[in-house]
Amino acid sequence: MFCFVVYKIEVDPKLFITCRLCLDEMGQYQIVPNVRTQIKFCFDIDVDPLDGLPQLICKKCETILSDFHEKKKTYQEKQLGLKKTQSPLQQQDTVSSTQSTIPETKTQQTFELTLKKKPKSLETNLNESFEIKNDTKTVRSWRKNYNKYFACRLCEVVYKNKQILITHMEKHSALLQKYGRILKKCKIQLPKIDKKTNFVSSDVMVVMGEDQILLNKYDQYRVVYLKKTSGLQEKKNSSESSDDDIITKGKRKRLRLVSQSSNETVVLEDPKIMMN
Repeated sequence: MFCFVVYKIEVDPKLFITCRLCLDEMGQYQIVPNVRTQIKFCFDIDVDPLDGLPQLICKKCETILSDFHEKKKTYQEKQLGLKKTQSPLQQQDTVSSTQSTIPETKTQQTFELTLKKKPKSLETNLNESFEIKNDTKTVRSWRKNYNKYFACRLCEVVYKNKQILITHMEKHSALLQKYGRILKKCKIQLPKIDKKTNFVSSDVMVVMGEDQILLNKYDQYRVVYLKKTSGLQEKKNSSESSDDDIITKGKRKRLRLVSQSSNETVVLEDPKIMMN
């Protein structure tokens, strides 16, 4: 057996004929869908026909609603048109303001941008790698006792003249074009075990020994500093030009070089050294 409980809710009949907006006057106009949209647009009030609330508005509120709806709609349309007409002017002012600040930084970045925008030819890449700078360099005391050489990373030759190395790298153009990205990542890395600097006071140079210093920061070549009193013997090579000398050191052997700024030992093949 089911038992139903019936609750009686007493409703004030005046509520249904009261104005929905002011709740003071008697409603005279029914809230049709168009009026419902205006109320939502102007006052953000949701009126649902089935919410059990008044569905009428008085004459005074209807006049206020109509006037406010027209004014708000007009103001919004004018503001939208104002933004459209002012947008090109603001963009022009922004561009002019940006261009006025460019010359200050453009002078400082001219040299760097010129290097990066050149055609990516083999010779240009090499020149970029050499990082030619306009500032005057101070000759360090240790540099006077060493000769500077440029060693090819792809073979065993070492040149004293930069231009000869550039000419030599043309022999590897096919290899560089095919495996250029791999070669850029293929480097010798010797991590430091302390915070002490070597006697050359550089974080990018590795002191392999008192007679050899290695600078391995470029993609296609290494810079090698050899002490002038290395005891090397000079011989002429007829296959090269008259200005090129080949420096040999007897029989080819392996060199075990220990870095003074690292705990690692690197074994290198003794290279042929060509000088100009």
